[in-house]
Amino acid sequence: MSLHSRKNSNHDSLFSTTSSEFASYDSGETMELTIIEAHALPKNRLKSKPKTYVTATVVGDNSTRSRTTVARRSSAPRWDQPLVLRGDSSSTIRIEVVEAGGAFGGERVIGSLETRYDELQRKQSSGFGDIIGHVTCNLDVAPHVRVPYDVQPTISLRISPPVPRNATSLGSQVSVWEE
Repeated sequence: MSLHSRKNSNHDSLFSTTSSEFASYDSGETMELTIIEAHALPKNRLKSKPKTYVTATVVGDNSTRSRTTVARRSSAPRWDQPLVLRGDSSSTIRIEVVEAGGAFGGERVIGSLETRYDELQRKQSSGFGDIIGHVTCNLDVAPHVRVPYDVQPTISLRISPPVPRNATSLGSQVSVWEE
């Protein structure tokens, strides 16, 4: 799987790692979550299916941020892309589904989820999450987004156990931004 990423001018540095490289971080553990897919995303302002990507951010002073590639236009986009963040299992993670900017406007958040990493792990290991290998969470829809009353946008994630910072490999190709 290839990962294309651009350095965002708002971020100081970009680290890219592959399975044969080692990612060293100043503190905390390496947390990997795979963004699998989203469902029931609303149409955009032009009444077409949105082109979207997902960002994951560790909330806090020394936050890290990672993002997926942009998916094709769809109300149920699929990324199946691992993202790596620096923190620990008690870190709060903010996941946002973002509509990619087009010719007529900038980017905008469609929906978001904010929860602790260990809470996502617990949800995945309880119920059917341990059988199907992922967890599906409801997205909080942004105020400017219109969604029919009987539709709930969701996102599906696969959560890996945190890896201590002295680990020798991340096991997948990822991108990490530091803010």
